[in-house]
Amino acid sequence: EALDWLPRDGWTSAHGRELSPEGLERLHRLSAELRQLRGYMGDDLTTLLGEVERAMLLDIEVAARPGISIHQARRNLDAFQDAAAGFLHTSHRVDVLAFLAWLEAAAAEENGLDAAAPDVNHEAVQLLTVHASKGLEWDVVFVPGLNAGAFPSSRDSRWSSGSAALPWPLRGDRADLPQWDLEHPDQKGWLDAEKEFKSAVQTHGEAEERRLAYVAYTRAKHVLWVSSAAWVGSRAGLAGMSPFLAELEVLAADGAAGIHPLSVNEESLPEESPLTAELEVAGWPYDPLEGPSDPRTGARLRLVPGRRAAMQSAAARVLQSLDSDVLKNAAGPGAGPDTGGTAAGKPRPLRGPAAGWAHEAATLLERRSRRTAVQDVHLPGHISASTLVDLEDDAGSVVARLRRPVPREPGMSARKGTAFHAWVEEYFGTAGMLDLGEAAGSDDHIDEAYGLDTMVETFRRSEWANRAPAHVEVPVETRIGDVVVRGRIDAVFRDADGGWDLVDWKTGRRPSAAQLKTKAVQLAVYRLAWARLKGIPVDQVRAAFYYVADDQVVRPHDLGSAERLEQIVAAALGAG
Repeated sequence: EALDWLPRDGWTSAHGRELSPEGLERLHRLSAELRQLRGYMGDDLTTLLGEVERAMLLDIEVAARPGISIHQARRNLDAFQDAAAGFLHTSHRVDVLAFLAWLEAAAAEENGLDAAAPDVNHEAVQLLTVHASKGLEWDVVFVPGLNAGAFPSSRDSRWSSGSAALPWPLRGDRADLPQWDLEHPDQKGWLDAEKEFKSAVQTHGEAEERRLAYVAYTRAKHVLWVSSAAWVGSRAGLAGMSPFLAELEVLAADGAAGIHPLSVNEESLPEESPLTAELEVAGWPYDPLEGPSDPRTGARLRLVPGRRAAMQSAAARVLQSLDSDVLKNAAGPGAGPDTGGTAAGKPRPLRGPAAGWAHEAATLLERRSRRTAVQDVHLPGHISASTLVDLEDDAGSVVARLRRPVPREPGMSARKGTAFHAWVEEYFGTAGMLDLGEAAGSDDHIDEAYGLDTMVETFRRSEWANRAPAHVEVPVETRIGDVVVRGRIDAVFRDADGGWDLVDWKTGRRPSAAQLKTKAVQLAVYRLAWARLKGIPVDQVRAAFYYVADDQVVRPHDLGSAERLEQIVAAALGAG
């Protein structure tokens, strides 16, 4: 909404800040662009995304990349469009909010959307997973880490081993998956079947991993390098060779493949891992001015020189200068013209970096002293009728609340009013045939705490209980000055003379005359909005408060006109 209410030309904030003509022009263009895009909110989601792409000039930006075809440059944009199209086919809600929530869930739960398939770059070394390399080909391919337990993986993928996986009988590819036979008369049969299921899952998992190994091996056009590590990280035991690597030994025997001369046979491997043979030692905390150092040799581990010697030298000069100033001040003002001292009672002016620090400190103190000054605050484009009442009562407090919004603590009176309004709406909706105790979801202890029974009995004895409203809980809005005021009329009755009678239920006590004059602004807004809605003169619309606790109908005789309401808004804008 801030872009819909941009400041005028030549605007200056309370802190002296202003927008350059070029900056204001850019904001106006952005506002017009967003306004145009909002017009596509009711269209198909893919249409909206296409318009956003064109409005942001993303299609032109990716097409301008040198040395890349338009199809390669657009692959991420096309992948995003495909994801949106898939969302449209699978989701029950297809609006923008649902799509954004789906994207947030994908980012939080699935590490984002699937990336677009990469392209082969012959000018770079590319690092990809086996899954991402499907369909691609390189001259030379390296497949490292072929260790047992890693590739193929030894991870237990059974859905019965935890609650993280979807039960396989519910999956769409269940026909291709091993199943746990649960048709057994006793628990022992279930457990035995689960053991067989575990063995079948391991066989199935190894077959799937073997297909991945085939994909990895066949990505090479000319040369394929495969390797495994005997020692991995801080692991104490020897890491076994993957069967996918061991099975390639027959190729070396036939001369179709070669073994690298620096490879180490398993028989010649050391008994202990060289990665953990030496204990890693580090000193903490280290000297912040010198950086970390090797505790064995004392050599610094940073290439940049240390700063301790320079800092100590500078500190010594500062201390020497301070001692000299103390001696000069002790000698008094007659110490001579060359002492460099200052007149008694006057501070010595700062020089060098210290002078800049003093200027910055003075600027910060001045800024803090101006925090209480009036700030430039704009009223929102839409306000409630109760906010307009508060503007009439204390515009300064409302403006201060707009500067720093703080949630209001819900009180007993607000809960009481909500409960009574809900009962009245139910009462008129059922023509009084439903008793309070029979209302769905009614709670006697809550009604008693709010005093709802007493208010209900008072209302049943009032003149309103026997009248049939034309409308109940009517939302209205009307423009007053530079803002649109919204509200909800509790009940609208049609008088015998053809006029309209607007009533607002109040569960509190009748206020004083001065307070009533302020609160009457709410009725003035309702009366003006209803007259404009029906296209009738304002004098054909009456308005009243009904204070249930006192069983009193209050009809203010001096309801404000449209001009008076506009004066309230104008005064509030002046206070901002």
